[in-house]
Amino acid sequence: MNSEIEKIRDYFIEIAGSMAGNLGLNSIAGQMYALLYISSEPVSLDEITDILKVSKGNVSVNIRVLERWGAVKKVWVKGSRRNFYKANEDILEIIKNRIKEGITKRTKEIDSELSRAEEMLQSAGKQLNKEDKKITDVYKQKIADIKKLSAKVEGLLRII
Repeated sequence: MNSEIEKIRDYFIEIAGSMAGNLGLNSIAGQMYALLYISSEPVSLDEITDILKVSKGNVSVNIRVLERWGAVKKVWVKGSRRNFYKANEDILEIIKNRIKEGITKRTKEIDSELSRAEEMLQSAGKQLNKEDKKITDVYKQKIADIKKLSAKVEGLLRII
């Protein structure tokens, strides 16, 4: 590859890594995706390691992350035993998958914590006076409202 083209490729990869880091994602995963995205042919893990100058372990971990996001897929290359990868070029789909995954994870965590709060209210309810029971009823209603909102969010994610 021409050294000028290589500089441009490396700069593109660097930008993608920085963007990923700014979005709270792993910069190596961003660099790997950029490399695969601009490559016209499938790229092996060894080639990724050589081009990015990172460890094979780091590449292996991050390729699994990218696969889970639907950002890359393993492809077969005739005559080779190595694993090769190609980027999913539908960046909007990848972003949607990533957002859905993140929101779903967080709503499940919230639901779990809300269930714990409900248990605490239930347990405390046996020993409360009339005024405190009114307060816990308000808490229960607010928790129910948040759970309904969480269910609506999950419903929206299913249709996106």
